[in-house]
Amino acid sequence: MPTNDSLKLYRLSLPLASLAITLMAQTGTLPTYTPALIIATASPLTLGLTTMILSAIFLICQQTLKTTHGTIGLTDIWEIFLFGLLIDLWSFLFSDLANASFGTHVLCLIIASFLLAAARILQEEAQHYVLAADALTATINHRFPLLQTWRFQVLDIIGLVLGLLLSFIFFKQLMHIGIGTLIPVFMIPFCTYVLRRGLVLIDDSDFL
Repeated sequence: MPTNDSLKLYRLSLPLASLAITLMAQTGTLPTYTPALIIATASPLTLGLTTMILSAIFLICQQTLKTTHGTIGLTDIWEIFLFGLLIDLWSFLFSDLANASFGTHVLCLIIASFLLAAARILQEEAQHYVLAADALTATINHRFPLLQTWRFQVLDIIGLVLGLLLSFIFFKQLMHIGIGTLIPVFMIPFCTYVLRRGLVLIDDSDFL
């Protein structure tokens, strides 16, 4: 059962995840959101707006497949809009990252991986998903457990393949699929483990 604290804190996953997506966007982004990044680059639309559209599609698919696991309510439609708006806000505030060094981009990816890991822990502890992609992933894993692999979820694979197709359709070359697409896939499970171990140690030591 989720605690009162977890229910209060789970909405922090929105600013954490939106900042993570923004930090990754200079070198690619999560496979799930790669189509949104490519469409935003090839059109007048912002990354926040294309992410809203993609998240709305995730919401429709999740509601179609939903079970008692990972279900999100109608109020989460507003969280989809907030998620997109936050991405555009972070993109404006961190616009200088486009000219940053390779080392800075790698550091941003590590930070982003920890932010996303924290966001997912908050959602799991509250047993409520505010990110449509995570809700759809949880529903797919519950309904079709054989579709998940060691690291890549089925939604990651679909996003990566669609991103590759859109990249060559719009740009005739590989675009926005790089270290920001691949590194977090392997980093986030590790970051999740580190954060959970840290929480256990804090709890055992009665630090809080």
